[in-house]
Amino acid sequence: RHGLHVLEEQRERAVESDAMYEGDVGVTFASQQVKRLLARNGIEEIPDFNYARIPVDVIANRLQIAAVKVAPEETDDEDGAESTDATKAGREKLVRRAEKAVKDLRKSNQLDAEEKSLHTGVSKHGSAYLFVWPVEDTPGRVAGVDMRVNTAHNVAFVYDPEDPLKVAYVIKSWEVLVGDDGSSDTPAIKTVIRANLYYPGEGTGRGGGRIERWVTKPGGNPHKVEAWSRVHDADADIEDEYVDQVAADEFGDEDDPLDRDDIPSPWGLTWFHFRNGRPEGTPEHKNAFGPQTLINKLIVAHAATIDYLSFPQRYLLADPKIDDPLHNMVDPDHPEDEEDDPESETGTSGLRADPAVVWRLWGKSVGEFQASDPKQFLEPLDRYIKAMAELTDTPQHAFSKASGDMPTGEAVRGLDGPMLAKVKDRQDRYDPTWQDAYELALRMLGITGVDVDVRWVPAAAVNDLNGLQVLKAKVELGLPAEVALNEAGYPTEQIDEWLKDAEGGS
Repeated sequence: RHGLHVLEEQRERAVESDAMYEGDVGVTFASQQVKRLLARNGIEEIPDFNYARIPVDVIANRLQIAAVKVAPEETDDEDGAESTDATKAGREKLVRRAEKAVKDLRKSNQLDAEEKSLHTGVSKHGSAYLFVWPVEDTPGRVAGVDMRVNTAHNVAFVYDPEDPLKVAYVIKSWEVLVGDDGSSDTPAIKTVIRANLYYPGEGTGRGGGRIERWVTKPGGNPHKVEAWSRVHDADADIEDEYVDQVAADEFGDEDDPLDRDDIPSPWGLTWFHFRNGRPEGTPEHKNAFGPQTLINKLIVAHAATIDYLSFPQRYLLADPKIDDPLHNMVDPDHPEDEEDDPESETGTSGLRADPAVVWRLWGKSVGEFQASDPKQFLEPLDRYIKAMAELTDTPQHAFSKASGDMPTGEAVRGLDGPMLAKVKDRQDRYDPTWQDAYELALRMLGITGVDVDVRWVPAAAVNDLNGLQVLKAKVELGLPAEVALNEAGYPTEQIDEWLKDAEGGS
């Protein structure tokens, strides 16, 4: 129950983050009267002006993996002797095998796309998860490895309260609609909750782990202990035709879905936690929630008054000494137009705030009130956007696509400094987790003795004349060409190819 509680709290935060990211927040009203008034006019249905997604996308779009490299594992030679030709040849063969395996892993798991999804997920929720598990074609023979991205909606890490660096277990939970086969003609009967618990085992976490599979009774309350049972004991509560649906996960046996209880994990814990902070991550747009809420409120208020404020309001002050020939034409005691009768229940005194209407007041003159200055709304909007930029360390020019707002050269590098520092921090946090995941996948395939190096696309490129001149001056002072090209923003593997082609050149 504790793990389910941790996951539910995390899921609530993820739902809030999603709403802010997707622009599905709406407006918080201080007055129910104002809310009803806007609802009658359909103003409340105006989609959000969604600026809060920008701090997430700015970071996630710069978290791009350029390449995954493999090298022989570094070991100390016992006698300090140089490697023989045979040893070098063996290492080269091992590296080629590992490189092919990494290429196959990326292709079979669609990691070119999935890693972008993971980086967006961890930027949006503060955490994202990668599950690594071997695929066997025959018992004991690993034919491939699944590397699956999971979100904070379904997976949570529970850390040891005495040692925050040690994982107590991982929980993954999801709903299954029993009886729903996916067709529109077959309605769902009841909901069951599945939960798998992944224990790392003792020691280094590379062995002795296990997975427990749990399920609630159909329609059962997941917060009550008596509603839960192991999956292999669920046949008493679940009808035979729905067993396959309930037992479906990475470990279900197609021939007998309920045959397996605890799943041994010789690899220990095969989950990897990507997080942008400790002890838990924080959405990159967390500090944008407040400004976005005020932006929504401002836009709705502007929309509600835009018709009225966009036109000059004309008025007529009538002379009370002169009879109005059009007034009370039918019955002096009962005005003809009840809307103009201040004593009627629905009376408005004839003063309607509609475009181009004329106000008739007791007095003697004519005139008009000028249309409202739009700066009353635009200036607060700009200030809230500026506040969002300041609070999230996102450069303000990222919120505008107007060419006049775009700085160049040294100015943009200065303004982008905090954001680029954040991107570099995220690369440093996620890099060892990616490497551990790839190395585990290679061990599952029987490839050991290699180190994986994840290469990132540089967060920023130097492409203005002043910046390139500075790099040129550094090279003239002795800075290696590959270092200068890396500072310019070119990927390391591309630089290696250029230097290989230019071998012997100046």
